[in-house]
Amino acid sequence: MQQNNDSDTMKVQQLLDKGLHCYHNRKLDKALYYFEQLLHVDSENTELLHSIVKLLQEMEDFDKASLYGEQLIALSPDNEDFLLAQAENFFHINCYSEALKLYLRLHELHPSSMHLLERLVTIYKQEYDFSDSDVGTSVKDNEESQIFTIDITLSLSFFLINKNQLNEAKILLESVLLIESDNIEAYGLYGVLLEKKEKYEKAIFYLDKAVSSSSFKYLTPLTKCLEASFSTSAVVYYLEKLVKKFPDDDLNKKLLGLYYYRNGNYVSADQTLSSFSDDNEDLVLFKYRVLSRYLAIDEGKKFIEKNDLISVSNELFKLRKALPHDREVISNLMKFYLNMGEVEKAYDICLELDKIIPNNKTNVWNKHMYFLAKRDRGSFFQSYISGRYLRYNASWETVKDKVWNGEDIKGKRVVILREQGIGDEILFASNYEWIVEKASHVDIYCSPRLINLFSSLFPSAHFHPVLKGEFFDIKNPDVQALISSAEKVILSGDLPYFSYKEMGRLLYKENYFKVAGEVNSYWKEKLSELVDAGKIKVGLIWRSSFVSGARSTSYLTNNEVAYIISSVPEVEFINCMYVECENDLGEIEQRSGRVIHRLNELDQKNDFENTAAMLSNLDLLFGAYTATLSLSTAVGTPAVAYAADYLKKDKKLKKEAFYYSPKVSHISLPLNNSEKRKEAINLIIDEIRKVLNLDSDLISNV
Repeated sequence: MQQNNDSDTMKVQQLLDKGLHCYHNRKLDKALYYFEQLLHVDSENTELLHSIVKLLQEMEDFDKASLYGEQLIALSPDNEDFLLAQAENFFHINCYSEALKLYLRLHELHPSSMHLLERLVTIYKQEYDFSDSDVGTSVKDNEESQIFTIDITLSLSFFLINKNQLNEAKILLESVLLIESDNIEAYGLYGVLLEKKEKYEKAIFYLDKAVSSSSFKYLTPLTKCLEASFSTSAVVYYLEKLVKKFPDDDLNKKLLGLYYYRNGNYVSADQTLSSFSDDNEDLVLFKYRVLSRYLAIDEGKKFIEKNDLISVSNELFKLRKALPHDREVISNLMKFYLNMGEVEKAYDICLELDKIIPNNKTNVWNKHMYFLAKRDRGSFFQSYISGRYLRYNASWETVKDKVWNGEDIKGKRVVILREQGIGDEILFASNYEWIVEKASHVDIYCSPRLINLFSSLFPSAHFHPVLKGEFFDIKNPDVQALISSAEKVILSGDLPYFSYKEMGRLLYKENYFKVAGEVNSYWKEKLSELVDAGKIKVGLIWRSSFVSGARSTSYLTNNEVAYIISSVPEVEFINCMYVECENDLGEIEQRSGRVIHRLNELDQKNDFENTAAMLSNLDLLFGAYTATLSLSTAVGTPAVAYAADYLKKDKKLKKEAFYYSPKVSHISLPLNNSEKRKEAINLIIDEIRKVLNLDSDLISNV
C-alpha cells in the first residue's frame, strides 16, 4: 500500500516538473496538457486550478479558462484572487453582465482599485453606449493612463447621471473620490447625483466644495438644495457670501439677483440685475430685471406713485410681447392694471390668454379679483377653487388626493388647513363648527397666535400651530402621520363656498365668538372709564400693518380719516389699530380737532380674547378689512367697512360685503375718480350715522 502511494506521489511530481519545464520554455500547450493530467489526480486542488486558469489567460483562451474558473469558485466562492480571475475571463469573452457581478463584489472590498475602476468604466460604456470620442482620446494613446481613466470616469458619470443611472454613477464617483480626494469635478458631480436622489443636505457639502473652488457650473443645483433643505433666504445668504468672495463673477451676481426676486427682495433684485441692463439678449435676465423694477416700485412705497408705475410700464409691455405666455409676466401685468384701477383691462388679458391656453387653471385663478369686484359669486368661487394649487404652493402635492369637495364627511377623520392672513383665518373659522358637527375627528392647523382662542371656542377640535406663511411643515414626521391618517383634507378658504352651496350662506355661524362674562364685564367698565357714560363708542382701524403697493389703494388717507371723524361729533372714537401708528394718530387728531382714545394696556395684535371682549362693547367698528374687522364680526359688533373699487363703470358705491355678515356695510373707494371718491367718503359718514341711528345732515345721491 505504501509502495502505491509513493508511486502516485512520484507520478504527480513528474507531471508537475514537466509542466513547469514546458511553461518556462513557453511551450504553453504542453504545459497545459501536463497540468490537466495532474487535475485528474487531484481534481479539487484550487492552487492547480488557479494556475491552469492563469495559463489559459496567457494563451488567451478565455472561454476554456472560464470553465475552470467556475470549478474554482465552486470550491472557494469568497477567494478574491479566484473571483478576479473569473471576472477577467468573462470580461474578455464579452460576457459583461457576469463579469460585472464579480467586479462589483470585488469593488465593495477594494473601492479605490484603479484596475477595477477601469473595468467598470469599460463595461458601463458598452452597456450604455458611451463613446471615447466624448473625451477625445483613448487609453492606449494616453501615457498618463490613470489621469485619463479619471477623466473618462467623470465624463461617463455625467453621462450616466443624465441618463438617470444614478447607482452606476455613484459607484464610479465614490471610487474617484477615494483615489483623488481633491478632485473638484468629482465633488460637484457627486453633489448633483445626491440632489437627484433628493438627499439635499448631503448634496450641499459636495456642491459647496466644488463651488467654493470656482466651479460655478454647480451653483444652480446647490441653490436648489439649499432652498429645499432650508429656505430661499438661506440661498440669498449663501450667494451674498459667494459674491463677496468672487466679486468679478457675473454668474453669481445674476443668480443672486434672481434669488433676491424669489425671496421678495425686489429692491435688492432690481439693484443687482440692473447692473446687467445692456444684456437684453438674455430673456430670463430681462424678465426678472423688469419684474423686479416693477415690484420694487409697487411694493417699496407706502402709497403708490402712479408716475413711477407708468415709467416702468413700457418695459413691462415689451416683456409681455417677448414672453406672451409667461404666467409671471401676465400676472404682474394684471397687477399693474389693478394698481391703476383698470380691473377690466386685467380681465381682458385673461380672456386673451384663454384663446392661447384654453382651460388653464392659473388663468382662471387670475380672474377671481375681477369677479370679486363684480360680486359675481358663482364665477368668483369657480375661479377661486381653480387656484388651489397656487394658494397652497409646495403643500399642494402632499394633500391634493385627499382634498374635500363638499362630499359627506359624517363620521370621517378630517384635517383643516389654514390659509392667507390672520383676519381670513378668523373669518373662515365661522365655519369650523359646521365641520366639527359632521366629522368624527377634526385636526386644524392655525396660526400660533390663535391656538388658545380657537381651542376654547372649539373644544372638540384639535389645533396645531404652523409658522407664519406656511400651511404645515411637510417635512415633519408628526405632520406627515396626521395627514396620512386623515380621510379628507379641507382647505379653509373653500369653506364659504361649500357652506353657500349646501345652506345658502357663506358663513355657517357669523357670531361664533361668545365672550366670557368676566372679561366682557371688565372691558365694559374699562370703556366707561375711558369714554363718558351715554356716549356712543366707535372703534377705528383705517389700515392694516401692510400698506405698500396695491394694498394702499384699499385704505383711506390720514386726511380722509380726519374729515370723517370730524363729521360725526356725536360719537367717541377708540383706536383699534394693532400696529404702531402714533404719528398717524397725532396727525389725524390735529386735522380733525378730535381726540382718539388709546388702549395702551391692550395688545390688540396678540391678545385676541381681550380684544374681542373690547370690540363686543363697542357700538360700531369703522375701518378697513383687517383681522380686527373679522374679530368684530365674530363677536357680533356691526361695522362700516371700505375697500378699493376696481370697476369704474359701476356707479353703485354701497355693495354687499361678500364674505361678511349683513351687519357689515361695505362702501367702495373709487381709484381714479376724485369726485366719486369724495362721494364715497360722504357715503361712509352717512352709513356710520345710519347704523348708529343718528340724524343725518348729509344726503348721498348714490
